Amino acid sequence: PGVIADWQWQRVIGEAHFTADGKEVVFMGENACPVNGQQPEKSRVNLYRVKLDTLLSGKTLEPSDVFDITKHPFGNVTANRRPTAFSLAPDGATAVFTGTPTFDQSGNLIADGGARQRNDREVYRIRLDGTNALQLTNNIVFSAESPMVVGP
Repeated sequence: PGVIADWQWQRVIGEAHFTADGKEVVFMGENACPVNGQQPEKSRVNLYRVKLDTLLSGKTLEPSDVFDITKHPFGNVTANRRPTAFSLAPDGATAVFTGTPTFDQSGNLIADGGARQRNDREVYRIRLDGTNALQLTNNIVFSAESPMVVGP
């Protein structure tokens, strides 16, 4: 099946999941490459989706073949939510994932570089088109690990 090209420097982590219609595969990709010779404090992890037909075609994948759902930036920044697990909803359009928090208990944006935005885990919801990302939990007492969507 699909051939890996030079631009694909990320590694797939965790399990990949098929969308409800079976036409796409959703997976997490991590980039923990050193920056200026140093390992980053917070690796970049994103949720991606790719059409199953594209994977099965045997063609070399191009960047346009892989859709970046979460679009997290590099660095030890709050916007890099660093997902650790995800689950797809039965609606075929939504995912939930665990990631580092964006907001504190008061609803304020957590500052870049802080320990909580590197080490804690909360639950998020996001549409597979990359819109409507929302932090659903906010609890410093526990760290979310394995989100699961339960159907009707």
